Amino acid sequence: MNLGLLFLVFAAAYAADDLPWWKTEVFYQIYPRSFKDSNKDGIGDLQGITDNVDYLKSLGIGAIWLSPIYASPNADYGYDVSDYKNINKEYGDMDSFKKLMTKLNDKKIKLIMDFIPNHTSEKHPWFLQSKNRTAGYEDYYIWKDGVGVKKSPPTNWVKQLSMDGSSAWQWCEERNQYYYHVFSPSQPDLNYSNPKVLEEMKGVMDFWLHEGVSGFRMDAVPYLVETDFKDENKICSDPIYDCLNHTYTKDTESTHAILHEFTQHLEKYKEDNNLTTLVLEATSPMDQIVKYYDNDTIPFNFNLMGLKENSSAGEFVNQIKSWIDGVTDERWSNWFTGNHDSQRAASRFDRDLTDALNMIIMLLPGTPFTYYGEEIAMKDVELKNFTDIRMKSRTPFQWDGTPHAGELAL
Repeated sequence: MNLGLLFLVFAAAYAADDLPWWKTEVFYQIYPRSFKDSNKDGIGDLQGITDNVDYLKSLGIGAIWLSPIYASPNADYGYDVSDYKNINKEYGDMDSFKKLMTKLNDKKIKLIMDFIPNHTSEKHPWFLQSKNRTAGYEDYYIWKDGVGVKKSPPTNWVKQLSMDGSSAWQWCEERNQYYYHVFSPSQPDLNYSNPKVLEEMKGVMDFWLHEGVSGFRMDAVPYLVETDFKDENKICSDPIYDCLNHTYTKDTESTHAILHEFTQHLEKYKEDNNLTTLVLEATSPMDQIVKYYDNDTIPFNFNLMGLKENSSAGEFVNQIKSWIDGVTDERWSNWFTGNHDSQRAASRFDRDLTDALNMIIMLLPGTPFTYYGEEIAMKDVELKNFTDIRMKSRTPFQWDGTPHAGELAL
C-alpha cells in the first residue's frame, strides 16, 4: 500500500503566513462525554478537557472540534438541542466553558463547536410553543395536515436511517397536525422558509463567537431546506430511506441559499480580523459536495471512511485521487479516517496500517482531522445493552488500561 500511495504523500508548498489559520492546523475532535471525567460521576466534562489541554498541546494540534455541549435531553446525545445558549449540566456550565476557552487561548489552540441548525429537541421551548400555536412560533417547524379521512402522513418521505419504512412525519395531538423530522421524532426539523428561524440561528452563532469560538462544524447540512411537499419517486423496492430519490428533501438549491446566508453572516467576523471557519457535514455525492464550497467553508471528505484492511493499494489511491480531482485546485481539501458516527480506524486496519494512514492524512494537501484516541490506536468497544452501534466508537478515552479507562462508565 505504501508504494502505491507514495506519489500522493507530499507536503504542499504553501506560505503558511498567507493562509487562514484553519488551513494550517490539525483539528482534534473531542466527544466530551467520553474524553475525561473530572468529578468521578461517570461522565466526561468540560473541566476534564481543561485539565488536559497540555496533553492536547503535546500532540501538536492547533484546533479542537468539540461535539455538542448544548443543553439537551440526550435522546441523541446532544444532537437534540433544548437550549442553544446554555451548557448541558452533565458537562458543566458557562463558567466551565469560559475556563476552557482561557486555557485554550493560553496554549494558542482554537475551538470550533458542533452547530446543529437542521433540527432541535422536541423539548426545545420553540417546539413546545409551536405545537401549541403560540403567536410568533406557529411556523418555526414544518407542520402539515393529514391526508384524507384517515389523516395519513402528507408525503411518502421516510426518516433517515430507517430500515422499515418509518415515516418522516409524526402526528402531534396538541396541534392536530404532522411535523416533519428527517431523523428521530425527538428531533423536529426547523422551518427555514420562516425568516425568523434563520435569524434565530444566526444569533446562536453570534452568541458563541462572542464567547471566543473560532468557527463551527455544521451538522446535517444537506437536509436544511425542503423545496416542495410531494411524494418522492422510488428507485428501489425496499422500504428504506435510500430507496427514495430525495428530490425535495436533500441537497436542494434552497439549502445552498440558506448556507450562503450563514457564510455571509460570518463575513463580518473576518472583517474584524477574527477569522472564522465553517466545516460542513454533507454525506452527498461528489457532484453535490463541490457545490457546498462557499466562502471558505469545508465540506467533510468521507472518502477514506469506507476503506478496510483488505482494501487494495489501488483503492486507497483511487479514494484520495477522486477527492483531489473532484474538488479541483482552488478548493481546500480535508482528510480524516474516523469520527463519532463511524467505525474507528484501528478497528478497520491493523496497528501499522493505522499509523501509516494517520501519517498520510497529515501529509496530504489540505486540513487533517483526527478523532480522540486515534493517536493511541483506540478500537471500537463492543457494548452490551446499546442498540445504537455508533456508541462503539464513543467509548472512554483510554488514559490507562484499567476497566472503563480508570474512571468512566457509559
